[in-house]
Amino acid sequence: LFRSAAVPTTCGTGSEVTPNAVLTRPALKKKGSMTHHVYAELALVDGKYLASAGDKLIINTAVDALAHLIESRLSRKSDDYNHMFSEYGLLLWSGLAPYLTGEKEMKEEVYERLMLTSTVAGMAIAQTGTSLPHALSYPLTLNHNVAHGRSCGLFLAAYMEECALHRPQDVDRVLSLLQCRNTRALAVVLHRLLGREDIPGEEMEAMADDMAANAGKLATCPFEIDREGILRIITKSLAVR
Repeated sequence: LFRSAAVPTTCGTGSEVTPNAVLTRPALKKKGSMTHHVYAELALVDGKYLASAGDKLIINTAVDALAHLIESRLSRKSDDYNHMFSEYGLLLWSGLAPYLTGEKEMKEEVYERLMLTSTVAGMAIAQTGTSLPHALSYPLTLNHNVAHGRSCGLFLAAYMEECALHRPQDVDRVLSLLQCRNTRALAVVLHRLLGREDIPGEEMEAMADDMAANAGKLATCPFEIDREGILRIITKSLAVR
């Protein structure tokens, strides 16, 4: 008998195969990951649970899985063993956008692919953790009630553009697996899925300050980045209210 089993009902978190949880504390205006080193003994991964999920839930969680894959593949902690998960997951994710935008009709096999991608992405971040896009997403979720996956996805293209200045081969590998010509093409896909989010300019400055002081997340970034670079990612990703 299994003492613990996890049954994912979205295609994003990968929690069924990770040791992490996210704790939100509104009174303290804090949100962050906590690692408790508890894995389920059994993960029951079945795409049928997505059939009753709403379109926005599927889109937002699928983009969360994409963020896991990109951040893991580009992480400073990434290695050849982790690439087996992140690169396979990116290959799985490629071609899903037309189904997420409604250009193609969702089918049972697409639900299965979405769920498998999410689980593989969870396996990837279980090895490396997440990086800057996830850290930057927390203020949007906490202060503006932006869905977690959407919030992470808003920063992905600009983060990859910044990465390309330092690790072009790694970024090219990610884009190749996603079948995107460049970061601009990825940005177009993400914009179609997520739209834009606007916040006050002073909040962007505060986000840059907080991120520049977040030694834990900065340690996962595959290159040295200062406050100016962080602010570039933020201003390219969000609109000023």
